[in-house]
Amino acid sequence: MLYVEVLFRFIKLILTESETYDVVFVTSPPLSVPFIGLLAKRKFKAEFVVDIRDLWPETLSAIKGIFPKILRALGYLIEKRIYHQADKLIVNSEGFISYIQGIVGDSKKIHFLPNGLTDSELVQVPVSRVSDKITIVYTGNMGIAQDIESLFHLAKNFQSAKNVQFLLIGYGKYYAEIQQEIKNLGLKNVIIKPPESRQKVWKRLRSADIAYIGLKEHAIFKTVVPGKLIDYMGASLPIIGVTSGYSKQIIEKAEAGLVFNKMSNKKSIKNFQSLSIIKNYEDTTEKMGIILRGVILIGKQTKSCFIKLFLRKINEKKSDNVSLERFYK
Repeated sequence: MLYVEVLFRFIKLILTESETYDVVFVTSPPLSVPFIGLLAKRKFKAEFVVDIRDLWPETLSAIKGIFPKILRALGYLIEKRIYHQADKLIVNSEGFISYIQGIVGDSKKIHFLPNGLTDSELVQVPVSRVSDKITIVYTGNMGIAQDIESLFHLAKNFQSAKNVQFLLIGYGKYYAEIQQEIKNLGLKNVIIKPPESRQKVWKRLRSADIAYIGLKEHAIFKTVVPGKLIDYMGASLPIIGVTSGYSKQIIEKAEAGLVFNKMSNKKSIKNFQSLSIIKNYEDTTEKMGIILRGVILIGKQTKSCFIKLFLRKINEKKSDNVSLERFYK
């Protein structure tokens, strides 16, 4: 009910808005927001910019059942209209480009603006590790795409290691189930916490030793770059990755950790021992290399491209009255 109420508030705010706007900027998912953005585009006769951060409804292909199939069929119709009506399309993963081009064709340019970090996060020097406790951290969504099962498998292997702990911070469809599963499995070395502020999570990342990222084995998830990946690299954390596709390429190209598809007992122990060695690097430039090869360039590129995109629009309009605001506050 809350979701429907918010949608109607969006519509009401657009219809009653007396100001004029040059640009309507929307983010997807959910598809309902850019769909309502079409109304704003028409009313204000504004340029319609769609920022695509996940491929909905294609992601629903990972869920079995009749209802997801019906929802996905309806979603494809909405998605097609949104992409065709958009004046500019932005993606945060190059893996999305071929899929979207299959809908809109090659004539419409798709802008790649990857996730980045704030200036204050980029300039922070990694914290020196003084504790003997090794913390493997996971942050973010716990939904249909995330492979938490492999993290549990890893935690089981190290239950007897008193100096190893796993910290999960996040939210999502399966948060309660994961919380219960930790109890069912008797994983005393796993701590789970509800969502925290960006600032607090960043502090936890910088005081952790190793980061975990896992995506389930499905074709659609091979195109995704989880936002947490950039955060991990920015915090100079070596990564245990259970993933494939585009996110795997980024980790391996940046030499930011070890990536494999599914854990076996022997392999997980071997990989963990390798990563624990990274923890003890005395030369911090080795660890800072993760940032220098990855996040700094990505973050600056994102900021620069975003500014240029809208400055170009302002220059084209030659207007002094450009206002970019959220409709729902």
